Amino acid sequence: MSSQNTSKTKSQEEVHVHESKAYKKAQRKAKRMVDDKKKVETTVGKAEKYIYKHKGKLDEVIDDLDTFIRLLRAWISGKYKEVPVTTIILIITAIIYLINPFDLIPDFIPVIGFIDDALVIALVLRSILRW
Repeated sequence: MSSQNTSKTKSQEEVHVHESKAYKKAQRKAKRMVDDKKKVETTVGKAEKYIYKHKGKLDEVIDDLDTFIRLLRAWISGKYKEVPVTTIILIITAIIYLINPFDLIPDFIPVIGFIDDALVIALVLRSILRW
């Protein structure tokens, strides 16, 4: 497969994930949640438990998830105030999407169940780095 075809495929995957009902639902929830740091903290706690439970299946993105969680905790505590709210919403969206077992590809499907989760984490990271 040529690199041009690979790029096209990635773009199609991005569109599919961002247009999925699960992603849009996570995004709406994140937008509502951003004003309630206690709810964000609860969601971060759920994500930590989820990551620990599925550790081997998330190895590709574990460092990025750790960074997201540390950034959210610093933002919640007020130590990191310079973060644009759009960045916080993106990260919360990714976390909510991750902990939803019934997303675009349900997590209980062996081998492929976490592919969409890893893709969302990677896409969110890429979006943040572009700003």
